[in-house]
Amino acid sequence: MNRGSLCGFRTSNLGYFSLLSGSRISAYRIPVFWKLQMTGWGLFMLFGFFARSVYRHDIAKSLVLTLLMEPIGLGLSCGLRWVYGRARLRSGFTVRNMFVISASSSLMAVVEVVCNVAWDWWSGWAFAPRAPMLALRFVFYLMVFMGWSVVYLWLKAEFRSRTEREQFLEAEQAAQRAELQMLRLQLNPHFMFNSLNNIATEILQRPQVAFEMTCRLAGYLRYSLDHRDELIVPLSRELDAVVTYLAIEEERFGGNLQVSIDTDPQVKELKVPCFLLQPLVENAVKHGLSSGAPPWMLGIKVWQENERLWIQVHNSGALMPDNRRRTDTGTGLANLRRRLELHFPARHRFSLREQEGRVYSEIVLEGLPCTV
Repeated sequence: MNRGSLCGFRTSNLGYFSLLSGSRISAYRIPVFWKLQMTGWGLFMLFGFFARSVYRHDIAKSLVLTLLMEPIGLGLSCGLRWVYGRARLRSGFTVRNMFVISASSSLMAVVEVVCNVAWDWWSGWAFAPRAPMLALRFVFYLMVFMGWSVVYLWLKAEFRSRTEREQFLEAEQAAQRAELQMLRLQLNPHFMFNSLNNIATEILQRPQVAFEMTCRLAGYLRYSLDHRDELIVPLSRELDAVVTYLAIEEERFGGNLQVSIDTDPQVKELKVPCFLLQPLVENAVKHGLSSGAPPWMLGIKVWQENERLWIQVHNSGALMPDNRRRTDTGTGLANLRRRLELHFPARHRFSLREQEGRVYSEIVLEGLPCTV
């Protein structure tokens, strides 16, 4: 089963941007800036050696000149990086940016040409520096350094943009985790309030039943506390919690509440949101009792079909009038809908319908839940 688009693993680029923008070299990883520098100037060195060999017809001197001049170019490009950092250039072809890039690249090109001429005179390998030749060299190195500048600033802006997107996604995920935790915690007080009311009605007339209900409630709350920090749990745990809840209700109503649970064993270890079944079952008990005569029937069916998980809770009775008029049927189901949207964005379906004297609550889930 495939996860939704919001559940994909995202690789952080925060470290890469800090390296590109001038942080120290890590002991375990070469910064991206230096990887790109060595690769780019390494290729430029091969091009320079080939061009000089063809032009000067002297492989040995061409190799020496290449090994001398290209490291100088690498050093000058690092100087450009320093200048742009001090100038705090941002992305975009603004007048200020273009002026700084043109002026800095021109200065570096002049330095490179001077180094070339100095080598020619020192090595005795050359020819009188004519103005057209000097101009051609200057234009060539100007294009090299301007091209380097454009690529460097573009990559820096791209890494900055990625960093901002990552920070936004992290903040969004943190907000979703907080919301899910809040929704998760809303269920227990709601359930406990209803259970305590049920126990209170039995204390005077049936104290033994009230005692049994209290013990089962304690077991249920123990389960809740043990897993209070878990948003995703195996389906088997959800079923165990529901069985405990229904045992409380069966103690209350005796033989008037008949429960059946039909679960495919192969789906019990699938991951689902914590307390997914509770609001469905609680809603079925509440509205089943108020809309039908005893004995009340309640069934739970869970199965897998076409890589989708189907969860169905049905009860005898009828939909209440307010349920026909609106989508949400109370705090529990409204809470459930929101949690499904966060855990299964665009990959879930929830329906509530009445058919042949029964009310069916049905959830269909596709893929794995987002952990956010």
